[in-house]
Amino acid sequence: MQVKTDSPGKKKSGKKTSFVKLCIVLLVSGWLGTALASPSDTSPFTEKATSLWRLQGDWQIFLPSLKVARGADKFAVVAKNSSGFAVIDGQGDPIPYDSIGKGTPVFSPDGRRTAYTAKKDGKWHMVVDGAMGPGYDAVTSPRFSRDGARFLYIAQANDRQHVVVDNKAGKEWAGIVSKFTSPCFSPDAKHVAYVVYEDKKFKMVKDGQAGPGYDAVNPPVFSQDSSRLAYTAQDQGKFFIVDNGAPGSRFDKLGMFSFSPDSKKLCYAAQTGKKWAMVSQGEKGPAFDRVAMPIFSPDSATLAYLGITGKEWTMVVNNKVGPSFDEIAVLQFSPDASRYLYSARKGKAWHLVSPEGPGAAYERVGLASFNPDASQTAAVVLDNGKASVVANGNKGQAYDAVRPVIFSPDGKRMLYMAKKGHQWTVVVDGKEGPLYDGVTLPVFSPDSAHVAYLAKKDRLWLLSVDHQEGRARFAGALKGAGIVFDDAKKFHTLVLSPGHLEFYRMDVTIHDS
Repeated sequence: MQVKTDSPGKKKSGKKTSFVKLCIVLLVSGWLGTALASPSDTSPFTEKATSLWRLQGDWQIFLPSLKVARGADKFAVVAKNSSGFAVIDGQGDPIPYDSIGKGTPVFSPDGRRTAYTAKKDGKWHMVVDGAMGPGYDAVTSPRFSRDGARFLYIAQANDRQHVVVDNKAGKEWAGIVSKFTSPCFSPDAKHVAYVVYEDKKFKMVKDGQAGPGYDAVNPPVFSQDSSRLAYTAQDQGKFFIVDNGAPGSRFDKLGMFSFSPDSKKLCYAAQTGKKWAMVSQGEKGPAFDRVAMPIFSPDSATLAYLGITGKEWTMVVNNKVGPSFDEIAVLQFSPDASRYLYSARKGKAWHLVSPEGPGAAYERVGLASFNPDASQTAAVVLDNGKASVVANGNKGQAYDAVRPVIFSPDGKRMLYMAKKGHQWTVVVDGKEGPLYDGVTLPVFSPDSAHVAYLAKKDRLWLLSVDHQEGRARFAGALKGAGIVFDDAKKFHTLVLSPGHLEFYRMDVTIHDS
């Protein structure tokens, strides 16, 4: 039994890691005596482990291919044995193929469905929910609709390509662009759009109907309500936005474009001559040498973007030019759209900037964040090589490193991970927890009453709830699993047993005080 750490099908020099040796080392740690034992009556929470899959036979696992479904209740990983390659998901006996495609398996956004590409008898197939589709000379990785109900991919037969939607092949083309959002579903999953190449022209295809041909066409972008489809096109040396089939004004160049959250507004960066301007609703804003990073407020009422002239950077909010800086980072709106913050540098000093102007000076300022009702703000700052959290203008304790500030759902509590020397702690409401060799991203319970995370101690990992350690020990959480609360008192995650290659679902119930 072996664990492979390189990609499927690739040869790697050197000795293979023996999983048996790993087992011996971990068994010495005494894990098997405590990992699945029932906690004492005084424990603040109960842990229950349910085995999802255990390595048996001569399977070799390619851990970099491991994927975990949203909700942390399913996994899928590529494996190989003498029969061939397979995707193991604990849902039955693995089905061997000649090869499994790079970048797969893939879970749908809702975590309910699994898809991967597989080669058998010289043909590539899309396998969705265990069912193998038709064979082609080549296929791309699958893409699911946002609701997970539909899937698509590009397939090639001989020298022609077509988009396959829910196992139904569309019209053949000389070439289909597979880049960024091409091909894609609309947010409501009712429409499909992609860019094709035919007769030396690029065209946008929506629901099987091709638009006019241009010298170049960028991937499609749907509005949030799915009512609009926009893309950038080039024709005779000029660039323009095509919005629901209607070409807009022509410019020398076009940059980023974006729909507002309510889908009613479309903005884009456009160059005329040597100057750039942000165009929204057909109207140009102030001219700059460059414009970038357009962002709408959550209520769609405010548009902010970066304007640069020479070495001066400024944030433009609803076409009102702000103060000048030497550098500006990304702007953040509060969830209720009532406030905004961004970090900016003047000389060697960085500031957190609000509509009222720049705040205190720091060596560096990270991304700002708001609590849900915008009553509190926080940002990670760097001073004299040390990191701190500035909350509502008040600077906290200095650490060697600080990672994301997280507000509780009710907005009244705050936490972050902090590094002291070679160890990490979770700081909740300004109070440090125990020091560990590592911690995962902490999570608040839905009622904001509890904090849960994984922590590394004595080479193994454990679960912590409100800084109280559980009894179970394991090799680590499965990458991408995270902690998922099922209600205010219960959560689960997926973990890896250190005693043997076995994936467990850990269910935790928090006891009342």
